[in-house]
Amino acid sequence: GGISIFINDSLEYKHRHDLNIMLPHMECLFIEMKFDNQLYLIGGIYRIPKTSINSFIDHFNKLIEPLKSTHKLILLGDYNIDLKRNDNYKNEFELCLQSNYLIPTILKATRVATKNLNGQEIISETLIDNILINYNTNYQSGIIESSITDHYSIYVMLPEITKITNTEPDIIKYRAINFMSQRFFNNNLCNSDIIQSLHNNNAESAYMQYSNIFDDVYNKSFPIKNKIISSKDKEKPWINDSLVSRLKIRDKLNKLANNKKISRKIYTDFRNKVTYQLRQAKAKYYDEKFVANAGNIKKTWEVINSVIKPKKVRPKVSLTDETGNKHKESLIPNTFKDYFTNIADKLTSKIPHHKMMLHHIYKIEYIIPSYSTQ
Repeated sequence: GGISIFINDSLEYKHRHDLNIMLPHMECLFIEMKFDNQLYLIGGIYRIPKTSINSFIDHFNKLIEPLKSTHKLILLGDYNIDLKRNDNYKNEFELCLQSNYLIPTILKATRVATKNLNGQEIISETLIDNILINYNTNYQSGIIESSITDHYSIYVMLPEITKITNTEPDIIKYRAINFMSQRFFNNNLCNSDIIQSLHNNNAESAYMQYSNIFDDVYNKSFPIKNKIISSKDKEKPWINDSLVSRLKIRDKLNKLANNKKISRKIYTDFRNKVTYQLRQAKAKYYDEKFVANAGNIKKTWEVINSVIKPKKVRPKVSLTDETGNKHKESLIPNTFKDYFTNIADKLTSKIPHHKMMLHHIYKIEYIIPSYSTQ
């Protein structure tokens, strides 16, 4: 179990603590955002497996019903109610959604699992993950099939709240030099007229003839390409285009194995091979880094620290008052100071003032010693 919502630093939001639920059968987390004077409520919902579905539906309805008239809803979750199965639970959940003007955006199986039963491989497909939105919302949704987990990733895009950024992407230029392009270059060079430059008696003219033919063949065989550098490229620079292609093949084989079109062993063998190649590429990348910086202690330690001490993104501190409004960042230090310096005064002000004598509060006994006459 457990729910988290990741939010871009550039977005303003309010954590709705009043809507959070932690029950044996249900967990919820909500944030509120505003776009064009319209309030949106984004929730992460999880129904714990092997618990009462009826209790979940009842609590879900009580939670959502008061909100449907004040907010547009986007509810992402693992509901553990199979919408592909035609049973009473599915019908009751769909009825609950309809009464709250909600529709599911995911219509295909989100979890495909295989298990052996009496020596036979059985594949089960369930639609238990979904994103629920208001019925009158324009959207695009889909499933990202991958072998990372047994649940496929799901997504939804809402044009009405899409934020357009003016940030230009990082683009690099490169030449794809690999085994196939090298063969193409050798073949083209052999079939060119470069040998004719040897029969040119003018040295300057022969050089220009040779250079032009060579450059032309080289540029055709290894053309300059543009590539947008993503965050993954920066985090894992050892993953080249060839490995990316193999990762895509791995995911396609997983899909074919789940659909029983190929043997699962074909997929697992290829997956293990790709995993080994990824580890080898990573080791080679850092070996080359150490060799390149062998004479520079500072650079060498930078490489070491990049491995053993990855950069931590420290979140910004934000404070909210009792009404849920955020304090300005510049006021946070003074807010902390005022809070802690006034704790003693607040506590003492809560102590009741009664005009009572000390001996009424504490029973004081005096012990008088007795002396013997002997």
